[in-house]
Amino acid sequence: MLRTTRLVFLVICVILSMLFTSSCKTKKEGKIVVTDQEYSLRHDGKNSWSLDVSGQIQNAGEVDCKNVVLTGYCPSCGEIVHQGKWFVNDLEKTPIQKDTIAYLAEGDTEDFSFKEVAYYWAKGGKKPAEIPEEIKVVIESFETD
Repeated sequence: MLRTTRLVFLVICVILSMLFTSSCKTKKEGKIVVTDQEYSLRHDGKNSWSLDVSGQIQNAGEVDCKNVVLTGYCPSCGEIVHQGKWFVNDLEKTPIQKDTIAYLAEGDTEDFSFKEVAYYWAKGGKKPAEIPEEIKVVIESFETD
């Protein structure tokens, strides 16, 4: 009886240790990086300009990714409209201010573009001398297979 109990205990310990070691596999992770970005000014009204962004992203992770959502932020822009200064609104991003890439295989690159990262207003429609100091293209979310 004692021998059977020891044998059952030993088998249970072996099975538990196999379960624990098999569940310790490292999960492969997705990683999306912005490899290139460029900015363009768009005259969208008599006195106003908008800053648009385009560029390229790459899947630098170990798995394929889908539904990659990108947008842009301008931390150096103000939230109040002043003549001759860049500003942003504090509302939720609209679909035109985002880009979604449906599928990005491991190692692949894809182009992106979205509009209206920041706004500029000046009397007479005077073109801005320079773009804002700090603009960030952000990967908001993505899913892995």
